[in-house]
Order: sequence, then structure tokens, then C-alpha cells
Amino acid sequence: MGFVIVSSIISCEKESVIHETIKGNIYLSSQKEVDHFGSFQCKKIEGNLYIGPYDDYGDIQDVITDIKNLEPLNSLDSIDGDLNICKNFNLSNINGFENLSFIGNSLTIARNNSLHKIDGSFVKLGYIGQSFVLFENENLETTGGFNNLTDVASIFYICQNNRLISIGGFERLARVGYFAVEHSPGLEEIVGFDCLDQVKDNFSIWNNASLRDLVGLNNLSYIGGNLTLNQNGSLLNLEGFGNLDSIGGNLFIIGNPRLKSLDGLLSLKSVGQIRIYANDSLLHITGIETLERIWGDFNVMYNGLLSTIDGFNHLKFVGGGVYIIKNESLIGIIGLSTLASTEGTLEIRYNKNLMNLCGFQHLLISNGLKGHYSVGDNLYNPTVEDIVNNNCSIHE
Repeated sequence: MGFVIVSSIISCEKESVIHETIKGNIYLSSQKEVDHFGSFQCKKIEGNLYIGPYDDYGDIQDVITDIKNLEPLNSLDSIDGDLNICKNFNLSNINGFENLSFIGNSLTIARNNSLHKIDGSFVKLGYIGQSFVLFENENLETTGGFNNLTDVASIFYICQNNRLISIGGFERLARVGYFAVEHSPGLEEIVGFDCLDQVKDNFSIWNNASLRDLVGLNNLSYIGGNLTLNQNGSLLNLEGFGNLDSIGGNLFIIGNPRLKSLDGLLSLKSVGQIRIYANDSLLHITGIETLERIWGDFNVMYNGLLSTIDGFNHLKFVGGGVYIIKNESLIGIIGLSTLASTEGTLEIRYNKNLMNLCGFQHLLISNGLKGHYSVGDNLYNPTVEDIVNNNCSIHE
């Protein structure tokens, strides 16, 4: 035979419509093996399918396959384990899985350097029991054709596809475990996630230098873990998160050099911790008008052009401290007017132009500060008594 079967119980017979299953792991490392296995017209693999230079233990070897065509595999409709398509440098498309509807574990497409697009290859795929991984396909430009996929139970991970321009084709995807799009410098848009409502764990958009907006995620209402927006060089705003109601973990907005506002978080009511760090073009913090509770710390630091902190006018409770530190252009903290209780320290320091701290009047008048009051090295450094007595600002 031209392919390897581990735990080899072969119950697949080309001339039979009764026995259409292979039990065990399938390893296909040449076009001849793909063609040979495809000739059996099997429908189900009770195991894993490895396509690429794998050894019998599922480890990638440092050789190049001659695999160019996966269409002989088009009879498959179910794989109980993993489908791994990796390191096939001559593979320009992955057509051949048009009848595949179920993957019990993970789908991994990685290091296929001639692959330019994924479009229509998985049109019937409805469920992935573990992870979807798209990794280091260096010439991949677009994704599409996952129009029936509704669930990725664990990780949805797209990373280090350097020429990837557009992520789309996931119109029915409603639930994932962990969602990450990272380190794809050519990525300009994330579209076609119209039904994505819940991410059970973390959600990460990290180091995508060309990504301008996130409008394709506008149905997302719940993130169970952290929301991280980190080092996206062209991101201008947070439009796309208009329906996001709850973040079970933390909100990290860090090092996005062109981000000018946080407009877009129109529905957010609760979050763990907030960190807004080193966003060099951020001028104002507004637009987070529905937020009521921050369960951890609230941190605003090292945003060089930030001039005002407004908004947060429904925020009532901070479970940690409030830290507003070294925002060199910050003039006024005029939001936060409904904040009634914070469990930790209020630290406002090294904001050399800060002259208005009136946003903390309600907190201090109501004796809601449970931790220390630490205000210093700003242009104006009022005491608690100053703020309570309405001496919370100075004027030029």
C-alpha cells in the first residue's frame, strides 16, 4: 500500500457501500499516497489524518513533499481526530474536503508556502471539536468558504501568515473557546464573523501592523477571559465591539500607536481589570458610557497625547485601585463622576500637565475610597479635602 495506517484495522473497501470507515491514523506524505488512499473512496476516519512529511508519531520531518492535489480525498465526510495539513510546499490549494462535515479534534493548516487562498474547500464543515489553527502559511492572502462552521470548541488561532490580507468566510461561526489573530503584518480586515456571539476564553488581536478596524466582529456579546488589543500599528478605533456586554477577564489596550479613541465599546457593563497603556495617538478616553463595574484595577499609563479622561459616567465600582500615571499631555479627569467605591489605592502621579481632578469628587465626598490616596508630581496636586471642598482644579 502507498500510505501508512497505524492501529490498522482496514474496513474500507472500494467496492462496498457498507464498510466505509478506517480505524486508525492515516499518514500521507506523497502525491502517490494521496491518490492511492483516495481510490478507496472512504467516508470516515476513526483517527487522525496527517498530510505532509510526518513520521509515525505525528512529528514533522525536515523533508519536502510532492503533494499538489488533495481532490482524491473528496469522499471524506468525517474525521474523528485531527486533520493536519502541514509543510506541503507544492500545495497551492486545499480543495478536496468539500464533503467533510465533522472534525472531532483539530484542523491545522500550517507551513504550506504555495497556498494563496482558502476558498470553498470546507463548505460543509460544521463542527470542530478542538482547535482551528492557521499558522505560517507565508503566501496565504485570503480565507473563505467556512460558511457552515458553527462551533470551534477550543482554540481559533490565526498566526504568522505574513501576507494574509483578509480573514473572512466564517459567517455562521457562533461560538469558540479561545480566539486569537496575531502576528500577521499584512492583515487589513477581519470580516464575515456575523454570528460570532461568544468567546468562552481569551480574545486576542495582537501585532497586526496593517489592521485598521474590527467591524467584522460586531455581533460579539461575551468574552469569558481577557480581551487583548496589543501592538496593532494601524488600528484607529474599537468599532466592532458595539454589542460586547461583558468581559469576564481583563481588558488590555496596549501599544496601538494610531489608536485615537476607544469609541466602539457601546454596551460594555462589566470587566475584570482595565489597562490602557502606551497608545501614542490616543487623545481622549470617551465612549465607554455603559460600564458599571471594574472588578480589578483601572490603569491608564504612558499615553503621551492623552488630554482628557471623560466618559465612564455610569461606573460605580472598582474592585482594585485606580492608577493614572505618566500621561504627559493629560489636562483633565472629568469623567468617572458616578464612581462611588474603589477597594484599592487612588494613585495619580507624573502627569505633568494635569490640572483638573474633579472626576473624583463623588468618590471622595461619599468616602468610597478604601485604599490610600496618592496624588503627586502633577501640575496640580490637591488633597482629599481640596477635592471634597470643590477645589479640584486650577485654571490657566
